[in-house]
Amino acid sequence: MPRTKKQMALSVAVCADANEDRAALKKYMTTRGWADSGHAYRLDQWQELLEDARQRKFNAVCATIGDLRWFAQVAPETDFTRAEPKREVATPPSPPTPDAVILDRAQVLSSEKPVSAAAIAEALIADGLLAGTLPKATRLVTRVLRHSGKFIARDANEGQPPV
Repeated sequence: MPRTKKQMALSVAVCADANEDRAALKKYMTTRGWADSGHAYRLDQWQELLEDARQRKFNAVCATIGDLRWFAQVAPETDFTRAEPKREVATPPSPPTPDAVILDRAQVLSSEKPVSAAAIAEALIADGLLAGTLPKATRLVTRVLRHSGKFIARDANEGQPPV
């Protein structure tokens, strides 16, 4: 069920020293669809404005002071409930990073004899530990192995006669 926005009907007082400023504020209120409370104040009547606000004669004030125009809603003093600290939720252990999975698999596969990055990538894809195409997975495996410092890249044709 969609939520509807609840709007409070505003009854607005104005506060400005010059008559033209008060007129401009009233025009602004009318344009916004706010109700004029009928209360108009000059800046030297600030204490009267505050007292009328305490007596709930209006629920908003639109004022011009110097070159600033401001709007403020008037709300009764309320004891707000103190926010309770959020309880920490136990986070499950994070799954191993792809880099750690690649390094672990490379360690296992190369324990007996040297293995190519393509062979490691192929095994990871077959086990569902890496997704994507074999060339892309091979590039990722190569990058991870080089950055680990634990594996040495060797040319596949090393030690064979040139073709």
